[in-house]
Amino acid sequence: MRTLRLAGTELRRFTTGKLPKLALAAVLMLPLLYGALYLYAFWDPYGRLPNAPAALVVNDRGVTTDGKYSNAGRDLGKTLANSKAAFGWKTTTAADAAKGVADGSYYLSLTIPADFSSRLASPSTSDPEQAQLDVTTNDANNYLAGTIGKQVFSEVRQAVASQAGAKYADAMLIGFTQLHSSTLQAADGSSQLAGGADQLTAGLSQLATGAGTLQSGTGQLSGGLHQLDSSTSGLPAATQKLAAGSAQVASGDKKIAALGNQANTALSTAVSTLKSDRTAVEQRLRQQGLTDSQIAQVMAEYDRATGRLATASTVVAGKAAQLNQLASGASQVAAGNAQLAAAAPALHNGIHKAATGADQLDSGAGQLSSGIQQARTGATKLATGAHTLASKLSSGAAQIPHPDASTRGRTATTMGDPVAVQTVANNKVPNYGTGFAPYFLPLALWVGAVVLYMLLRPLSERALAARAPALSTALAGWLPAAIIGALQGLLLIAVVAFGLGLHIGNPVGMVAFLVLTALVFTALVQMFLACFGTPGRLLGLVALMIQLVSAGGTYPWETTPPVLRFLHPLLPMSYVVTALRHLIAGDGGGDIVRSTLVLLAFGVGALGITTYAAWRKRTWSLSRLHPELVI
Repeated sequence: MRTLRLAGTELRRFTTGKLPKLALAAVLMLPLLYGALYLYAFWDPYGRLPNAPAALVVNDRGVTTDGKYSNAGRDLGKTLANSKAAFGWKTTTAADAAKGVADGSYYLSLTIPADFSSRLASPSTSDPEQAQLDVTTNDANNYLAGTIGKQVFSEVRQAVASQAGAKYADAMLIGFTQLHSSTLQAADGSSQLAGGADQLTAGLSQLATGAGTLQSGTGQLSGGLHQLDSSTSGLPAATQKLAAGSAQVASGDKKIAALGNQANTALSTAVSTLKSDRTAVEQRLRQQGLTDSQIAQVMAEYDRATGRLATASTVVAGKAAQLNQLASGASQVAAGNAQLAAAAPALHNGIHKAATGADQLDSGAGQLSSGIQQARTGATKLATGAHTLASKLSSGAAQIPHPDASTRGRTATTMGDPVAVQTVANNKVPNYGTGFAPYFLPLALWVGAVVLYMLLRPLSERALAARAPALSTALAGWLPAAIIGALQGLLLIAVVAFGLGLHIGNPVGMVAFLVLTALVFTALVQMFLACFGTPGRLLGLVALMIQLVSAGGTYPWETTPPVLRFLHPLLPMSYVVTALRHLIAGDGGGDIVRSTLVLLAFGVGALGITTYAAWRKRTWSLSRLHPELVI
């Protein structure tokens, strides 16, 4: 009860008069200047980025590819100009952009060069070139604007590269489709070639058989002609003799034919004479005194003789005709033998040449047979190779991508941007201010605690003079600041939540932990003042500075220098920042419990040290009565 009376006495100092009340109101409002005002100023800077002017220079001439005109630079410029997530782009000239970046009219400039489209299309040609975007920044205008611009342009470059890569991949896939079709045609042609090679092999086999038969026949022909050549070597001389003999025979036949003709003539004449003289003979017989019967007998014999002679004449005439034919034939034979004798040397020479030619023909037939055998072997290999080629081409064609238009479009898009980052943002915060609230809120409460103890006394002089118990004295000096600090925390969270729209996942836990933070911070600031007096206020500010750079409120604390990484787990604000992040996100977890326990330990420890300081200060000294420095 004595502690409460002492605390009440300290608070009543602010209820008398207007200035103490105004001072108390100012102290309550002070954390809002650090917490709510800072958060308000930096609540959503990226969302207001289009208010920052930037120059856009589009010099792209475009390019015509496959009969189609495109201007990627102009399209990119329109996209940027209509974008609400980047800078406030103004399309202008190169001179105006350079002047504006130099004098601060523009935070940066983006120039799309004249060959931008042609370079984007170059990967499908034999001379690929990398497209380029020219960015000019001026850190004298604003360093972060340039940094943000580099990130924006990195995303722009990736998007443009993805589109260009998709177009190139689509052209490449079209080529693959054409290659697949051509490969199938080549496979079909190879199959036809293989079929023709099979037929060629079969034909060459038959030809080889015929060539073998031909070689055998030419061998026999050559042997026969050589035998004929040998046999006819004496033919010219024999035909000469035959011609001479047949000439003699023809001459003899002519003589015999002449004799036959003479005999035929004589017999014919005799028959004619006998016939013509019959009457005269009969008269002479009469004259000789023969009787008619005797004459008849004689004449009968005469007639028979004439008849026999006529028959003989007829026979001789036939034989004479035959002899004439024989003589004529013998003459013809003699003439033919003479011609044969004349032609026999040429005939023998021709047979000899034919025998020589037959030898050459036999040799050629052998070479032909050997060549056909080699050709058949080659045709067999050709057929085998053609079958293999057709099989491999068919198999290869099946492995060549040949997507349809829809699949090709999706594939080209994937190839142009093969890696998609699927970000799973657990407990994602909506804006910059929400992310920095865990940093600015404890900063505001610490500053509020420091300012509180500019108005409040850390230890009641009356209690010290009355030698009140040290714990009561410490608690009496802390409770007024704790109550006002808790009000500061409640007011701060109310303004941030309802005024700025901070979304809090765990509002009850957030309020409780922020009140606990205010209680612990006031205990720590009280400890500095109780232990060190007036210099304690400076120590409180130094502690604030050290905590601001080591708590990890902006960049991860692991990125700070080694000495700050060492101090990070030793200071209370580190745990406050961690816990507030989880409370705003609403994920709960052990970090909140651990941070609460550590913060309670800091608060209890600070009150313990303050109690010890109060115990020691019950003894007055000259330095306390007349301090060297008073703030």
